[in-house]
Amino acid sequence: MENINKIAENQIFPNYKALCEYVGQPVLSGNSKRAQIKQWQRYFDFSRNGQKIKIEKNV
Repeated sequence: MENINKIAENQIFPNYKALCEYVGQPVLSGNSKRAQIKQWQRYFDFSRNGQKIKIEKNV
């Protein structure tokens, strides 16, 4: 989570993979992906619209 501080509010990522690359996390699948998303929710809130991910606010 070395780049987690770079995330800004209202930032939009085209998909999960792009967000993983931006924050320096591996692209996971299945239960590992769900656990990774829960971990992200400790640092920022986000919403999804299709595949797009929008950062709502930093926690």
